[in-house]
Amino acid sequence: MLIKDIQLLNEIQKLKEKSPEKTAVLKPRQFGCGQGIFTYVADDFDETPPGFEEYA
Repeated sequence: MLIKDIQLLNEIQKLKEKSPEKTAVLKPRQFGCGQGIFTYVADDFDETPPGFEEYA
């Protein structure tokens, strides 16, 4: 099957250029960078929610 639509070929080429193989390497995460994001955790956070007792 031949692809004759030039616009479609151009779109495929753009997607190939953006593929993960050609992206830059991410910097390593810095320890503690998420500090202060969670300001509240409920007292019953670790308790099993109603209706899920059989899965606990």
